[in-house]
Amino acid sequence: MAVSLVSLVNQRLACCRALLQDAPSSRNQVHHKALIDACLFHLMCGYHHYVRELSNTYGVKNLAALEDEATAIQALSQQGKTSAELQELSNLVTSKGSWLYELKGHYQAVWALPEKEQEPGMIPLANLDAPQLGELTLDSLACLCSEFQALIERQRDNSLEC
Repeated sequence: MAVSLVSLVNQRLACCRALLQDAPSSRNQVHHKALIDACLFHLMCGYHHYVRELSNTYGVKNLAALEDEATAIQALSQQGKTSAELQELSNLVTSKGSWLYELKGHYQAVWALPEKEQEPGMIPLANLDAPQLGELTLDSLACLCSEFQALIERQRDNSLEC
């Protein structure tokens, strides 16, 4: 691999931080929204690369087939292996209020279809299973980026010690 997975992860985090620095000087609401969405994209892309980085460490061969922590855990399981790092990611994804729950929830919301207008006389429906997310702001994105960076540094440090 010409470019390492470690550098791909670091690149995406650096892109997110650079966009966050530029965001306060955004020209208008559309530009501001584009910067927020771009930050979200870079964080998710970095997350995908990080899942692949962890999987590569454990000897998974077909990294391109990995979609997320669940598919990585499944690939490791087929090799008779487990990963505490991937299990931690899996726990964070399902833990409401965690940075990873928020990150993935906001990213999924980008792809959601707009809700239909309520027809008169109909009782409104609410999806109780939909994640309850806070507003995605520059501050919340900076927090997501910091939390992700801290997790990566901690997990990489731990793997170096082993």
